[in-house]
Amino acid sequence: MTTYTKATNFAVKDALVTGNPLKTLKGTELDDEFNALAVASATKANLASPTFTGVPAAPTASTGTNTTQVATTAFVTTATSTKADIASPTFTGVPAAPTASVATNTTQVATTAFVTAAVAEVSLTPYAVKANNLSDLASATTARTNLGLAIGTNVQAYDADTTKNDVANTFTATQTVPAIKITTGAGASKVLTSDAAGAATWETPAAPTAGSDNLGYLNIPQNSQSTAYTLVLADAGKHLLHPSSDANARTFTIPANASVAYPLGTAISFINHTAQVVSIAITSDVMELSATGTTGTRSLAQWGSATAVKIGATNWLISGSGLS
Repeated sequence: MTTYTKATNFAVKDALVTGNPLKTLKGTELDDEFNALAVASATKANLASPTFTGVPAAPTASTGTNTTQVATTAFVTTATSTKADIASPTFTGVPAAPTASVATNTTQVATTAFVTAAVAEVSLTPYAVKANNLSDLASATTARTNLGLAIGTNVQAYDADTTKNDVANTFTATQTVPAIKITTGAGASKVLTSDAAGAATWETPAAPTAGSDNLGYLNIPQNSQSTAYTLVLADAGKHLLHPSSDANARTFTIPANASVAYPLGTAISFINHTAQVVSIAITSDVMELSATGTTGTRSLAQWGSATAVKIGATNWLISGSGLS
């Protein structure tokens, strides 16, 4: 915006003495003044419907002003900062809205007054009456009707004869019971066991514990040895074989109770299948020959068989054929 400034000092001219040529106002001086006024006027806005350019500024009105005063960007920003967005607004405080009439079913906001009125419209009386009718169990048909239930649709049919019971009832026809199959751990040659809670499962039978009263071997397992051999606890209930493929004399030794504590009643058999003698020895314990009571190492001839039974903590009794 250009400000008008006088180019001619008229007061100075007026102060000059009469006859001074400078006292006379020239046409060029008037042109200069008019030109300056025209330039200044061209950069001014009209009072009526002015059109501003650049970045016009104006005083910012105080918050809440509602007049014809020009609103600056600062005024508008302050005014809109307390407004909620139209899309997905987040309200604070206690928002209020008009309460819709009862039964309104639109996207209008539901106020607490609307919800309270809608809940009050729900009547529980019919349901309460039906529930009370459950006391009429003397007639199952009436009870079901009162409750609005139909056999096969809402409820399973039942036998109204309450004198029957599963224990005393005598069936008059052949009854078919669905097969019960336990599949947990299923497999061939397994036994059925259960835990403390009664849950059943199939288990592979464990080898019997020597000297225990549980189910033992259904045969006499073999332990074939072609070298000098000292028995171990796992040999209880087995037979020691000296095979025909080993043409050498061998010694099979029963260990002392101090090193291998076989339970009382343990039985171990010996078979010699070669022409070489098998010596059956015992370390520091006592092994007695049946019928004579003699002790010490025994000799088992070819085709001979013998069985030693533990009869005391450190005592064994041995008997058999081909045994000396």
